[in-house]
Amino acid sequence: LRVLDYTEGAAAGRLAVQRFGVTRQEGKGNHEFSRPWDVCVEPGPGGRVFVTDYVNHRVQVFTMEGVHLGFIGSFGTGDGQLNNPLGVALDSQDNVYVVDRHNHRVQVFDNDGNYLNQFGKKGTSQSGFDLDVPRGIAIDSADNVYVVDRRRHWVKKFKQNPKLQADGTALPMTDPGKWLYERTFGHGGSGQGRFHQPAGIAIDGNDQVYVGDFYNHWVQIFDGTGKFVGSIGSTSRRAGNGKNRFTYPAGIAIKRGGPCTCLLYTSDAADDTPCVDLGGRRI
Repeated sequence: LRVLDYTEGAAAGRLAVQRFGVTRQEGKGNHEFSRPWDVCVEPGPGGRVFVTDYVNHRVQVFTMEGVHLGFIGSFGTGDGQLNNPLGVALDSQDNVYVVDRHNHRVQVFDNDGNYLNQFGKKGTSQSGFDLDVPRGIAIDSADNVYVVDRRRHWVKKFKQNPKLQADGTALPMTDPGKWLYERTFGHGGSGQGRFHQPAGIAIDGNDQVYVGDFYNHWVQIFDGTGKFVGSIGSTSRRAGNGKNRFTYPAGIAIKRGGPCTCLLYTSDAADDTPCVDLGGRRI
């Protein structure tokens, strides 16, 4: 995993901040990865970097200077255990949400990596907590959680339960009723509001939801109710490496206070909202 500088005036593809992991070396030790998948960064000075380590069934934690701080999770099906984690995201309290792919759930850890809670279960229902090998995750400004269910071709939105305890305070993060299902948007297909195995997801400062529509080769944009509001990439939904074209768009990241920006690979995408383009090997 490398951090690249794409700010104005920076040399294209210049290594700017740090390298995480051992170059071209797969492993299970500190600084070693086996298929690192997603990354999120704690906001503010001294923020930490969380990276899902897919085959090693864990999340690795680093400082921005690349110092290894520890792990979250281990292989298994119990509380706090993971089976091929994919997406990772932070809420407003810097709790860590991890998509536990083959356990068909989302697990929640506190800022120190201690297990707090989970939601989701294996199933194919379009409503409720059913998940079928979920992939991406994003959290909006109100701590609503959006989970990409790639195999079912939709996105599910969950919200925190507004119910208060007897003393008038919110339910604790450990309460089994902390999350409620709110809505599902998208279904299989190739038009607006339809997905073909969606992958990455991100949310901008206006709480608009960006979804990488993997096999339709574009990015769709929705409001918080799931209404389609726009797209990025060719509306022909055909793969390509040219201007404003994607081939299997995957990860997306939003620059705070600005447009979408890049995370991995290199890019000649004309838009200010590029995303990871696996087929084109670029951002």
